Amino acid sequence: MRIDVQRLRTLTTGRLHTEHLQHCQDDIKAITGVSVLTHEIPDALDAIVPYLQQHVTDQRFWNQAYDPLHVGEMDLPEMDEQEAGLFLRRMKGETR
Repeated sequence: MRIDVQRLRTLTTGRLHTEHLQHCQDDIKAITGVSVLTHEIPDALDAIVPYLQQHVTDQRFWNQAYDPLHVGEMDLPEMDEQEAGLFLRRMKGETR
């Protein structure tokens, strides 16, 4: 899938880089295949980080800073069934 850099930064930094929180929920679903409710976003972000760290190697994404000048798009693979299962277990706190 292609993802906007600002939307991806929301997932990697935990800081909202777009005007809509719904983007975060939409992107988590697009990557994992799992719908999350607003109150589940913090757990979902924690659970998705290991997957993102494997696929997003540019350290600029991991600087924990709000950076509206980091723009563009990048390719990010969607999770397979096994990865999505691990994501759900992490989200539920069953594994870290």
